[in-house]
Formats: sequence, C-alpha cells, structure tokens
Amino acid sequence: MTTKDTDRGALARARRFIGQVTGLDRVAKVVRGAIDPIRPEPPTLVTEPMRPATTPVVAAPVEIAPVEVAPVTLAPVEIETVASVTVEVEAPAPTPIELLDGEGMCVVHRGGRAWLVWRAPSSRLTAIGKGDEMTLRTVSIGCAIGELDAEVRVETADELGLAREGARALSDVPRPCIAAIGVGRGSEFVAVAHARVA
Repeated sequence: MTTKDTDRGALARARRFIGQVTGLDRVAKVVRGAIDPIRPEPPTLVTEPMRPATTPVVAAPVEIAPVEVAPVTLAPVEIETVASVTVEVEAPAPTPIELLDGEGMCVVHRGGRAWLVWRAPSSRLTAIGKGDEMTLRTVSIGCAIGELDAEVRVETADELGLAREGARALSDVPRPCIAAIGVGRGSEFVAVAHARVA
C-alpha cells in the first residue's frame, strides 16, 4: 500500500480497487473528460530573460555634412475660374388626355408652358375614309405693315405621319398661325380640326 492509499478512507480504497479490476475507472475518466475537459494551466509570467543577454552593438558615429540649398523663387500661379452651367431639362409633352376634354384641337397652358394639343374626331375620319395617319399643317399669314403695295406672305408647313392624338410645344409652332390636323398631303389635305395660335 502506498502513502496515498493510507491517506484515503477504506471506502475510497475499495472504489479504486473495483475500478481497476472492472475497468470502470477508465470509463469514469473519459466521462469526466467529456463533461469537464482538462483546462490548460494558467500562463506564468516570466520575469527573467529566456536567453542570455548579448553584448550591445555600438554603432560608429556618423558625420553629416551641411548641404547648401539655393533659394527657390515661385512663379505666381494663375487660377482659372470655372463657370457653372445650368442645364434645363425639358419636361416631356403631356398627353392629350391630360389637356383635352374631348375631341378637337386647342392651345392649352400648363405648368408655365403652352401646348398645341389635338385629338382627331373619329366620326370625321370615318366620313373622310382616308386612313388614320395624320398631318399637322400650320399656315401663317403676314405682310410688312406700313409699306405701300406690301405683299401678303402665306407660309405653309406640313408634318406628316402623326398619330390621331398628340401635342406640340408652342415654341415649335410658328406664330401667329392657324394650325390644323387632318389627313392627306399637299392639295389633297383635308382638315378635321383646327385652332388659332396667337
């Protein structure tokens, strides 16, 4: 018997003996290891150097020679100013449904802008029977006021291939003029709606 065994009680010695004979002591160690894993020992603070100190290296003194620097003159710098540019994004043309209550053609002022808006009357288009491709015709009449024998000038412009509903900014239409929406071109143009543009 060892001194460890004598320090323990009879019951502890009996448990140890049965564990060694049956192998239960190894099972108990495995179970204890799973429940309470072995923790590493806390780190110890080392106050002594691990290896012997070496002799310090002493560097030879370095002499720094003075450097003469020529004076530098700076030329004046011209700063170019950049002008800011404001870009106006043009709002898309409103739809005739937004501006026109029924069928026809009129000038509508909306959001600080003026629009020439049309919706061709379907009954008139059916009566004419020349299809749905529309033509926007503007006719402006002018003369030199105050001149004797001044000639009257009539200018006609046609924009072909438009839809039955549409809108044009008034800035794109000559003024003053009479604007008409219709079918056909040239001498075969037949108006279905018109408006006076001042």
